[in-house]
Amino acid sequence: MTKSANSITAASLQHRLFRQLLLDVETEYSNLIPHMEARWFSITEVLQHFINLTNEVKTFLKSKIEVVAFLADVTKKLIV
Repeated sequence: MTKSANSITAASLQHRLFRQLLLDVETEYSNLIPHMEARWFSITEVLQHFINLTNEVKTFLKSKIEVVAFLADVTKKLIV
C-alpha cells in the first residue's frame, strides 16, 4: 500500500494525473493521503482511504504499464 501510494504521490506529474483520474471518475475522495500526512491519521483511516481507492489506483498503475509497453514496442520497431 505505502509503495503504491508513494509511487503516485512522489512525482508531481503522476500525482496531478492521478487526481485528475479521481475527478473524472467522480470518487468521493479527491486524493490519496500522502505519506507525510498519514502519520496524523489513525492507521485505520489511512487503510480505509486506500481501500476505497483501490480500483482507481489499479486503473492508474495499469495505464502507466500500458504506456511503457507501447513505448517499448515503438522503440523496438524503430531499432529494427
